[in-house]
Amino acid sequence: MNLTFKNLFQVLKQKFVFVEATLCGVSSKSLKLIGKCSDYECLFLESRHHLLHELYDKVKSDDSKFNENLYILKNITVQIAGKQNGNNRVYPLEVLKKAVEKAQPFVKSRQMIGELDHISAEINPENPYPLVSRASHLILNLWMEGDKVKADILILPTIYGKQLLDILKAGGRVGISLRGLGELDNFGNVTDLDILTYDFVSFPSYSELVIDKSMLQKISWDEV
Repeated sequence: MNLTFKNLFQVLKQKFVFVEATLCGVSSKSLKLIGKCSDYECLFLESRHHLLHELYDKVKSDDSKFNENLYILKNITVQIAGKQNGNNRVYPLEVLKKAVEKAQPFVKSRQMIGELDHISAEINPENPYPLVSRASHLILNLWMEGDKVKADILILPTIYGKQLLDILKAGGRVGISLRGLGELDNFGNVTDLDILTYDFVSFPSYSELVIDKSMLQKISWDEV
């Protein structure tokens, strides 16, 4: 029998992994394993900085990389406040404002990497944080604009970043989806949120949050 989010969140004041693609991308087995996530806060603060520098060192070790074109997605909407999504959750404006503010140190230090899909969180729900080995993009800026969360996102010249770029250049459309830790009440309202990143997925929980090649802008390494 499939586990529904209604059953999953019937206990209040527990932190869960929020992967905001539609439910078809999350197995019942993974949902059962999610559990409390409060013990993982130290991982976000302690290990990410070191791992991100490993990624930069790897890219910079090959000078030919600097001859490649970089692409950025500027001023795109990644989340909407006060609107019920495909997972029957609502993110109130004040909750999103607070979460975006809390995320600023990680964004400004260039530590908010993202992946294609939420695969690492589903494979290992006890560690919901994005993996540098699967990084496809880097969130350069994150801010609130009215009831929307906006972002500037750099597509990285990694295996997964190139996959994303090829899909877009071929005319494909890709969705944007939150990965975070949070608390939920009995009515589907998120009451607390820590933004881990925004991933690119096939089926976003907000159907209008998609990107296409018209949004791509070339950028030089010196501008990053």
